[in-house]
Amino acid sequence: MKIARPGRGEFRPAQQIGLRSNYVLTSPLTPGEKLVGTIKDLLDAGVKRVLTVDFALGKFYKSKLLDAGIHPVAVDRLLADNLGDPFALSDGNNPAKTATEITLAKMAGESRLLSALMKKQGVVVLTNKYIVVDNVCATFALLNPKMARAHQDILEQAARFGRYCDKVSDRAMMVSYTIEEMMSGSNKFGKPHYTLSDGKKRALFNEILKAMPAMLTNIERFGHLYEKRLNEHKTIAGKRTEGLKDMFLSSEEFRPY
Repeated sequence: MKIARPGRGEFRPAQQIGLRSNYVLTSPLTPGEKLVGTIKDLLDAGVKRVLTVDFALGKFYKSKLLDAGIHPVAVDRLLADNLGDPFALSDGNNPAKTATEITLAKMAGESRLLSALMKKQGVVVLTNKYIVVDNVCATFALLNPKMARAHQDILEQAARFGRYCDKVSDRAMMVSYTIEEMMSGSNKFGKPHYTLSDGKKRALFNEILKAMPAMLTNIERFGHLYEKRLNEHKTIAGKRTEGLKDMFLSSEEFRPY
């Protein structure tokens, strides 16, 4: 578990470990193979609740959590606090719900959890290392609940656009495209997220999270990113259309969707 002293100033993804500790978890991004050990360390350090975003805890981790010596009651709490399942694209009970929608609903329905998140006391968030728009939005909502509640519609729509390509508002689409473009190489490493080491993925995830407040309040400043992503999608769509045309004897017979 990487730790460092907390910084001051603008929104930071770092999270305090333990109610009386001066140390923080530097990034919520957690490789699956380190998840159980990280959770055990956090609970041993005095963290009251560990919220996991986009992990299939019930499918792949329950027995490992128990084998690690975590009390069955604590394991049940961990499973209940798992927000979204990347295999079912839902929490198992709400098909077609994004992790972001599940997260915001949980925050709205649990006043004590929301209070702990607002005060940054006793709660730590871990998210899957496979970066997607949905887990960015869900993780940001947990780390910055006040701002997330003020921009709930944008976060939910951006996540749905990223997951399902649903029709959403222009601003939500811009936020989603901006996150995707940062993931795809417009970042301090100049490389797509899937080519990076775990350490650099954590740094990239933090970079995106730190940009989220500005995306939500002034998305126009990221125009160079979302316009680049939009143009790439238009180019891909054009090539697909041309490919479909070639399947017919003449262009007159072709009817694009």
